[in-house]
Amino acid sequence: MRRTSADYPSLQHQHQQLLQQLSGLQELRRGSLTEQFLMVKRKDGSRVKRGPYPLLTRKQGQKTISRRLTDPALLPLYRRQIQAMRQFEGVVEGLVRVGEQLSDLVVAEAVQKKTPGELEQAAEVRRLAVALAARQTPDFEAWESLLLQAARQGGAGVLTTLLRHWQQHAPREVILCPCGQRMRSRGRGGKRLLTTLGGVAFVRSFYQCRPCSRGRFPDDERLDIIQTTYSPGVRRLMARAGSQAQFEQAAEDLRCYAGLTVEAREVERVAEEVGHQVERWLAAEQQQLLQAAGTPARAVTFPAKFYISFDGTGVPVRKNELVGRRGKQADGSARTREAKLGCVFTQIGLDREGHPQRDPHSTTYVGAIESSTLFGWRLYAEALRRGLEQAQTVIVLTDGARYNHTIVQTHFPQAVHIVDLFHAYEHLTALAQIRWGQEAKAPKAWRRWLEAGDIDRLIRQAGQRLPAFTPSKRSMIKQLCYFENNAPQMRYAEYREKKFFVGSGVVEAGCRTVIGERLKQSGMHWSVRGANAILALRCCILSGRFQDFWASRTP
Repeated sequence: MRRTSADYPSLQHQHQQLLQQLSGLQELRRGSLTEQFLMVKRKDGSRVKRGPYPLLTRKQGQKTISRRLTDPALLPLYRRQIQAMRQFEGVVEGLVRVGEQLSDLVVAEAVQKKTPGELEQAAEVRRLAVALAARQTPDFEAWESLLLQAARQGGAGVLTTLLRHWQQHAPREVILCPCGQRMRSRGRGGKRLLTTLGGVAFVRSFYQCRPCSRGRFPDDERLDIIQTTYSPGVRRLMARAGSQAQFEQAAEDLRCYAGLTVEAREVERVAEEVGHQVERWLAAEQQQLLQAAGTPARAVTFPAKFYISFDGTGVPVRKNELVGRRGKQADGSARTREAKLGCVFTQIGLDREGHPQRDPHSTTYVGAIESSTLFGWRLYAEALRRGLEQAQTVIVLTDGARYNHTIVQTHFPQAVHIVDLFHAYEHLTALAQIRWGQEAKAPKAWRRWLEAGDIDRLIRQAGQRLPAFTPSKRSMIKQLCYFENNAPQMRYAEYREKKFFVGSGVVEAGCRTVIGERLKQSGMHWSVRGANAILALRCCILSGRFQDFWASRTP
């Protein structure tokens, strides 16, 4: 009967069964048991038949040798060992028969198929079919995992071939050293790359400049794998994973989701390295934007209301990053450094109730642990990129801190500056608590004057009776000064009439999402450099700009 490829699983199953039988046959003995009878002559001259005597008979070369077994108790053991040898010979004969049938199938496929790749694919399909058929009960997830593993292994093989083909056929140019001299090949060096498909061996030429001894691997430069064993695709995954979760969790996620086994410290190193690259990319873009600021731009259709908002939140850092810094602890020490976050978004109209509505896809972020001066330029460049100079109405939402006014006056002097209403309510409640105790709430009249933007009246009424106790008096004056300094930015009735946002909820949520969820988890203590790298990476990803960044770095 002619066998087809459809018979391969059943033949492999027979092959496995025969191998299992073979593994159970351990005590083997060649030969057979026979019986010997002897005619013995008595003293009176008569003959008598004696026996039977057991003999072990076997072939040795061209001779047949028999040996008498003197202990009858061992006969069952000998019989079992000889019978096992008979079974062994039968199993071996079956293995040879099945092996020949499998070989015939492979030869038939080799005749039909044209390329080594097709032959390898057919062999992999056969292996998978055998593995799946060996299971007693169906396991869909196991099948998926097995097929995914096979696909990656096959892909890694194709990728290896593709790299070799590229090296053989890519146009070669003269390799020049930065010193201007031509570099010569000094042999080849290999390294093992981890790709999204698995491990791949890569061998490339090493070039060296004879005058200055500087060396280069040009193929590494072309493929973006300089001084790394991770492919660009793997580094991209590591950077995204490391920006989203703690590095240990990120390493586990990569193993589960992408089949990549990397250590947590490697995820940290790569994520921070990519974060620094993002920061350099943003810095170069910022410089270009600032240089082009004020030049005539093409007319574009732009939303009527353009918002800029910024705030800060403390990030836990290492002790050496806090030397000489005062903080909010009882002893005046600090445990955190302020990470400043800015966001830009647009308003797309009003909802059904007449409230301003934000374009949910318009929000972009910038942020860093840095001085307010540097942060102001960072935020200004992002606003320019988003269309600040084409916007009809620009609104800046802040919490009323002193450096907020400096940034607005320096970079957004024509904008409508609004102090967040909810921060204003917090200060109003603090006024009431200083005056009437910790459980006190701000009087309705105070809240009404605040909502109306009548800050002068609020200050007069709240400041009529200052506490006699000096610390309380000082605290109340501080709160009153907050309202006095921010009065021009608290015209809330006017802002609501113009359908402006009066709350900084977008940047407040951004502080929790962009910074808090990744940089403020329990037990974390960052270096400023590391925190800024991850923050730059998160801002880039959450602003929908990571693809642009990655495309910009392609050699």
